[in-house]
Amino acid sequence: MAGRGERWLKWKRRGGGAAVYIAGTLLVLAPAHGFAAVPATIQSLAVHPQGDVLLIAGGSGLYQSRDRGKTVTPVALREAQGKKLTAVVLDWTAKGAIYVATEGAGVLRSRDSGQTWIGANKGLESLQVVGLAVDPRQRQKLHAMTRDKGLFRTVDGGESWERVDDGPAGTMHVLASVNISTGMGGIFLYAGTDQGLVRGPD
Repeated sequence: MAGRGERWLKWKRRGGGAAVYIAGTLLVLAPAHGFAAVPATIQSLAVHPQGDVLLIAGGSGLYQSRDRGKTVTPVALREAQGKKLTAVVLDWTAKGAIYVATEGAGVLRSRDSGQTWIGANKGLESLQVVGLAVDPRQRQKLHAMTRDKGLFRTVDGGESWERVDDGPAGTMHVLASVNISTGMGGIFLYAGTDQGLVRGPD
């Protein structure tokens, strides 16, 4: 079993900057359209590839836009009441499937666009989940980074989890699964930590 940080290589920035492109064109997120209710600190964004659905996790609240950012509404998430939301991801191959990571309630899953939620924590050794990533090739495959028990993987959409390793060293801020082949039959996970950007095989 690899120790904390052993499989993860620090990413050295190349060139003069970085950019993120979101599918489609999001309009200005104006307060008049409901964005005044969204916390100033945003933990995570998830965007459907067609660009029409945007999910925002901020503080202990989840918000959504289904009209390319023109308006936003809160999503009821009683199961995470009072808990910090750390990540939100979409499985766009399964209509309506959303996963939310929390500190205190573990991973929550909805299969009806956020109308109902259940805990998806079988096999997770901690409910303090600080990072969540969905595999771009296999949408039923996700990785969850916990604050105190390491990195876990599910290959069945959260029905069960297995421990992978201790995860990267440092404090996790964001976890992403990127469609770049490792040459070993898998793809890379990237993690933004207080020690920089690191990557490891999935």
